[in-house]
Parts: sequence; structure tokens; C-alpha cells
Amino acid sequence: MVKTTQHTIENPLGSPFHVLVSAPEPEIDTPKSPISMVVSTGANPAAQSLMAYVYAIGTARDVYSTVLVDTVDDTVRETATRIAKLCAKKSSRPCYLGVAGDGGAGTLALDQLLLCRECVKLVERAAQ
Repeated sequence: MVKTTQHTIENPLGSPFHVLVSAPEPEIDTPKSPISMVVSTGANPAAQSLMAYVYAIGTARDVYSTVLVDTVDDTVRETATRIAKLCAKKSSRPCYLGVAGDGGAGTLALDQLLLCRECVKLVERAAQ
């Protein structure tokens, strides 16, 4: 079974971010079991379109990632890749990360460090 939790990250620069984290339950928990996360912007997360989708996996020495669904917005791509790699490294398991938004300018109008830090905290809590 997989446990999914929803969180809201308050954004001092605009609308809050909604984050869904799915992690395996302890009975099926293995290092190969992936964690999935969706970060969405806007008041209605269900109405947002997929902007980027990234897969990251860690090895003994490094963390590798690939962008599965790309966007023309470099900020979205780089932030999604950074979050996926950090979460894969901290959880020692593969990570799928989707970013959804309206695609307008300033979609990720937030301190990227804050978003990365909050997402890593959520993954660490979900992996426990």
C-alpha cells in the first residue's frame, strides 16, 4: 500500500503551493520503492496542467536525474530537478516529482531554497 499526504506551503510572494507526497507503507518499504511528489501552484491545484515531470535516483556516489516531461521555463525545470535530486538523496530511494501550474510568468514565484527545504522535510517525514 501507498500512503498519500497533502500539505500546503505558504508562499510569501503569492498563492500557496500544494504538495502531495506518496510513500510506500512499511510492509512494502524497500530501497527500490519510489516516492512520488506533486507540487502545484494556484488556488485550485486540480485545475493546473503538468509543466514538468522529473525522475531522480541515487547511487553510492551521485544522484542522477532525467526530465520526463519538459517545459520551456528553465526555472521550473531546474527547481523540479533540484527538488527531485535532493529528495532522492535524503530518502535513499527513487523519486518522481511533478510540477503543475498555469504556466504563467512567476509560476514558481517563491524562494526556491524555501521550496526545496520544505519538500525535503515532507519526504523525510513520509519515509519514516
